[in-house]
Amino acid sequence: TLCHENNIWLVLDHTYEDFLHDSVSSKNDNDPFDRTQYFPQLDNIIHIFSMSKGYAMAGFRVGYVVLPSERVYDAMLKVQDTIAICAPKPSQVAAMGALQLQVEDGKDNDWVSNRVQTLLQGRDAILKSLKPLPQTLGGSGAMYLMAQLP
Repeated sequence: TLCHENNIWLVLDHTYEDFLHDSVSSKNDNDPFDRTQYFPQLDNIIHIFSMSKGYAMAGFRVGYVVLPSERVYDAMLKVQDTIAICAPKPSQVAAMGALQLQVEDGKDNDWVSNRVQTLLQGRDAILKSLKPLPQTLGGSGAMYLMAQLP
């Protein structure tokens, strides 16, 4: 609301949205996390999403934005029209395929959630092996860890 009250644009990067865990729950039916309480739909917020992490499409350079109005969309098109590059067609087709696989027959098939759970098992094994070290940081959200060596 601070940005809204002061007419400031807030751009939120949701690249790691599927990796919210530990202190903040991951998004799935068994453990709901209502993002709207943290990211309200106000007319000064732009949400940016990437296919690179949750859908394992790093390097494909595909993502999407959620905009508050058609006015913002029109303004973004003015900037985009001056850029002569975009994600390659095969990357775009692969991204559409990934989204369609995620929601088949009108229901979420949990492909991303299952993949994240597999990664979390690996993360937990690494954290367990680092437990004897004096201090470890990270492991929540992204998969980055730092450890203090003895």
